[in-house]
Amino acid sequence: MTGGEKRFPYTMLLLTLIISIVGVLTAVLGEGDGVVPLLGLPLETHILVTTFLWPVLGSILCAVLFPRLLVPLYLFLKKYIMPEFKDGEVQVDRTPATARTWLSRGLYVSLLVLGIEALLVGFFPFELLYTPAALLGYQGAGVDIRFTLSASGDMVGLLTPIAVGLLSVGWALEDSGLVHYDLPEEPNRLYEIEPTFRRYINYLKGYAGFSSVLFLFSIVFYFAVTIGPERYVDAVFTILLPLQAILFAALAYLTYVKVNSSFLRGRFPMVGRVSESDITG
Repeated sequence: MTGGEKRFPYTMLLLTLIISIVGVLTAVLGEGDGVVPLLGLPLETHILVTTFLWPVLGSILCAVLFPRLLVPLYLFLKKYIMPEFKDGEVQVDRTPATARTWLSRGLYVSLLVLGIEALLVGFFPFELLYTPAALLGYQGAGVDIRFTLSASGDMVGLLTPIAVGLLSVGWALEDSGLVHYDLPEEPNRLYEIEPTFRRYINYLKGYAGFSSVLFLFSIVFYFAVTIGPERYVDAVFTILLPLQAILFAALAYLTYVKVNSSFLRGRFPMVGRVSESDITG
């Protein structure tokens, strides 16, 4: 185990402690009162749930359950969609539990959060995220309640576990070294060998990247044209809020590495690695 792997759990616990303190302080010191309709909770409790309890604990739950439930479903559907492919396993090194690995994967968690929010922004009842008094205040000021710091913070907290769960399915497929291949005997057909995770994770990352860019553009356009330069600070913080997902899901990633990063290993026939001489010889 490298030094980075030894420090990683302590780093994640420290980040979680910081998030919990910030969540509690935000709930206790936050202005306003009343009940938020989404969960029927007082404002202080609602803030605590959406800025700490659900994004942190929910992400852990989804990182454990989603791979166990959805990987078998994905492999089952793939078998019928791509019946010509056979499954195998390639020996790969154990997934390193380091901050560098997490940051590279955590960035896509934040992008997928934005992508899911972009999908929901057209029909999600955002009024459920406000107390009656706050809702009247925003509507009276002519502010679009979909693009406020309050709504953006709630959406990031609510959607982070879902993003972690969906991406952890791809992580599990990748870290287990699963591949599928089609080696037809007919000379006029091409053969294919690729990691099993690639199509799943590429579609997910592609959607996350494309939709998040469009959504961020719509936020910038809204603040620049509809509201005006006096709320540029709000625009900047609204755009940066999804990066919280990286911190929210830190402990969940550590849990994933311990529980699910290799649970698929040993379930499929081992496949030898293909060298360049095998292809060109």
